[in-house]
Amino acid sequence: MLFSQLFEVELDDADVQLRYASALIQGATNICWIDIQSNTRRFRSLYQYLLDEVVLEPTRLNKIPMQAQRDLYLLMSRVIFFYNSVEKLESFLKLCPTFPNASLVGGAADILTIELADQLQKLKVEPVLLHYLGQIKALRGMELRIATSTRLKTCLYSFTAPGGPMYPTRAVRHAAWDTLDFLFPVGRYTRHLISGNQQLTNLPARKEMATLRRSDTTPNVLHSLNPGAGLKPFAPKDKPLRAHRVTLKHYVNSNIFQS
Repeated sequence: MLFSQLFEVELDDADVQLRYASALIQGATNICWIDIQSNTRRFRSLYQYLLDEVVLEPTRLNKIPMQAQRDLYLLMSRVIFFYNSVEKLESFLKLCPTFPNASLVGGAADILTIELADQLQKLKVEPVLLHYLGQIKALRGMELRIATSTRLKTCLYSFTAPGGPMYPTRAVRHAAWDTLDFLFPVGRYTRHLISGNQQLTNLPARKEMATLRRSDTTPNVLHSLNPGAGLKPFAPKDKPLRAHRVTLKHYVNSNIFQS
């Protein structure tokens, strides 16, 4: 690998080294995202190298600037569950680099959870989302700040209700409930009760929307708004009727004269 020399030799020019390291991390981010979007593991070898040979090897990780170390750690936090490396989670958390806002964000577990919550809300592929929801059960027992814990709860709760903004499928909703109850068993009955009440409250609105959809006059509206699609635009009601009456009158008169 061409970029592997970044972790073997320390360059004299820090700016050049940061630029090369940033290019590598950005490229790895795009490649991992391709795997996620297609639900494949074609670039697992690149991930394994960055995790095993760089992030978990402080001697190599320290060859690149601190900013690049943080960016690489954040990337690994987002994809470590996708590539099934839960068994390396403990070592991964112990080698977390220093972040300038650590006093506000929290420790390594908080950083991992924040990145994971953001990643979950970006996922649109159902099998990948189900995989993540199953893998993140490994977070149980970690010490998190209240803000971080609330953030993860909110993220998981957004997948438990049908409709917007996430529009989860039935399988995703069940998996989200299962993960939410497993990670945060306290208050599970209250959450289910509130969710059930909300669904009952929204039931009349759903029925009304379904009725409106069945009685929708969308084709007429579309035809009137798109006269260039091979259909004539609608004219005001009085003009066709008046033209029709005139035509009928002439037809009747012509028949009378002919008779």
